[in-house]
Amino acid sequence: MRAHIYTAGTGKAVTHDDIDETASFATLVNVDAAEKVFLVGSEQEIDTEVTLRQVGVGETAHFVVHRCENVNLHVGYTGRDLDEKAHVTTLVSKVLDKTAKHLGISDSDAADLVFRISGTNDELDEAAPIGSYVANGTCSLVLDLVHLVRSAG
Repeated sequence: MRAHIYTAGTGKAVTHDDIDETASFATLVNVDAAEKVFLVGSEQEIDTEVTLRQVGVGETAHFVVHRCENVNLHVGYTGRDLDEKAHVTTLVSKVLDKTAKHLGISDSDAADLVFRISGTNDELDEAAPIGSYVANGTCSLVLDLVHLVRSAG
């Protein structure tokens, strides 16, 4: 089995290959008492002492380790602001879709939009859970919704 583990503030997963399904999550990563482990796609909190087989994951699983269960998002888009809330396991792509709908942006126009961490050029990976971008110790994130710049050539 393979596990991809996202931790707070990293935006990237650490991959563990060839894991025995009888291993517990606690054997894969050190989780402090204030942190929770969630299975991506289900919003299910995982008991770190149960085996991965007991969790019921398949050959590949994605997890988020975070102190928060939900994230407060403040999104800026062309002078408009929107406050959203999302579970830490919600994929960036789903947050983007929901935000575009709340702002009244058509699907065709939304196809060229990306999230950036406010004040940076750091684009969020749409396949990552939103919680992986939220710094440890906080439950909020400020984002800019911007048009994707495609290079011509």
